[in-house]
Amino acid sequence: MKRIAIASARQSPIGSTFNYKQDFINESYVEAIFKSGALGYILPFTDPPNALDLLDGFDALLLPGGEDIDPLVYGAEETYSINRDAALDRLQIALVHAAMRLEIPILGICRGLQIINITLGGTLYQDIKREFSQKVNHLRLDIPYSAAHTVKIESDSFLYRAFKREILDVNSVHHQGIKDLGYGLKATAISPDGLIEAIEGENMVGVQWHPEAEYREMQDIFRLFIEEYIP
Repeated sequence: MKRIAIASARQSPIGSTFNYKQDFINESYVEAIFKSGALGYILPFTDPPNALDLLDGFDALLLPGGEDIDPLVYGAEETYSINRDAALDRLQIALVHAAMRLEIPILGICRGLQIINITLGGTLYQDIKREFSQKVNHLRLDIPYSAAHTVKIESDSFLYRAFKREILDVNSVHHQGIKDLGYGLKATAISPDGLIEAIEGENMVGVQWHPEAEYREMQDIFRLFIEEYIP
């Protein structure tokens, strides 16, 4: 089976005697990957120079959702970002560069889409309601497994090939989003208020919603990514 590396998140110790950060990943990512015909492996946190070694032998990289990205990483002044981990940001940026060098495909989900974007020179809205629009509530923590709004999909895109339609219902649990699009990326899905909700670039795809949280409806994202991008 194909082997997909999943970048880990970090958190303070829970129920541990020792005061070490804990690497973790939500099992829904692993389950969605497995149901699509591949195996997911969590990558440990380490220093960015080790990114090439971390990806050695893997067929693809998945960048999952998570906390806000430190705005200093993409050259912006901090305004509304919270729960930042700049060390994790730097590692995941290094993983994107390593994947590009190794020519292995990347799938970014929520924060993962944002990591791809800033790695390629893009920027973010640190809080959509304050800096962009209040027409759509993108932070629907009350319904993380259900449709929160629609997105309009570009007809010439990975997502259109996956779903065969231009309007798609998606969940939405983020308060940050793409402001300036990174070099070489194109927007392939837009929310009703005009926010970029999906991107594509050379050998990479990113979505702002969480398909793993409702993978029964969104399974085709994982399935088609594996079929199209992993030889």
